Amino acid sequence: SPPPPPGPPPPLPTRPTFEAVLRMADPRQTLQDGLALSQKEGLLNSATPRDRSRLLSASGALAGAYLHALPLAQEGLRVHPAEFRVAVRYRLGLPVLPPAPCSECGATLDQQEDHAVSCATGPDRKRRHNRICRIIGAALASAGHTPRYEDPHILPHDEHREARPADIATDSWSEGGPTAFDITVVSPTAPTHVTAAAAAHGATAKAAESQKTRKYGPLCHNASVEFWPVGFETFGTPGPEAERLLRLLGERLAARWNLARLRAISRLRQKVSVGLFRGVATMLLNRLPHCSPLGHPQGSFGSTDPLAPLWP
Repeated sequence: SPPPPPGPPPPLPTRPTFEAVLRMADPRQTLQDGLALSQKEGLLNSATPRDRSRLLSASGALAGAYLHALPLAQEGLRVHPAEFRVAVRYRLGLPVLPPAPCSECGATLDQQEDHAVSCATGPDRKRRHNRICRIIGAALASAGHTPRYEDPHILPHDEHREARPADIATDSWSEGGPTAFDITVVSPTAPTHVTAAAAAHGATAKAAESQKTRKYGPLCHNASVEFWPVGFETFGTPGPEAERLLRLLGERLAARWNLARLRAISRLRQKVSVGLFRGVATMLLNRLPHCSPLGHPQGSFGSTDPLAPLWP
């Protein structure tokens, strides 16, 4: 009998995708990760509640995204050496500021820097907040949406004069109507948050998002506005809603600009992480004695601009 006809040729090997490469496990890296995890557990078990809250917040995968960002000045990703030094000391729990009066409000500075990163006096906290708003707003614009900042008309003005749920608003995020994004940055080591933050990773950002939802969710629902709380901790950890926003927004950027999905998400996370890192550093630097109003000599950043174009 004649031999059976040959079957189809085997498929040619294909080049692995960017996502597949990220999933490949290196045994040496696996061993190193295991050792690091063991050391982390030892630190957590012996830490004070404040240090435990700091370690949990600073050790999350997304909290260190700034370390993977290319220092591109034109995209606002360059970190000045002075910023890097003080922000790293803050993350490591090392003293940054002397026990002196706060240069903005006069309160005594603590060596854990809890007051410095939360002080509401002066423009620094608002600038840190606005930096994150502009980064997310720029990404929304690049994804094809039209962001509006501090929109006072998102709710019926005659009924809710004081309500401001929209740090960023856009009409095209969802099909059901406008969307209000409310950005907040909170410190997990603040006395009011430290107990919960020491018990669970990301608890402070999650609680901040829940608080925003309780405050503005019903008002926005009654006005047919989708409300989206976006919470971050000062060490970089996002709340669950913030992480969901970064993932979905990264996917829309990938689709519009023909980018690898994980690469676009990672890039957006890095931009937000660097923004938080620099915002915290500025608050610390501006409270150092003999520091200039911006925490560094005028013009020392070259062309770095936190509001520079962030996407193609």
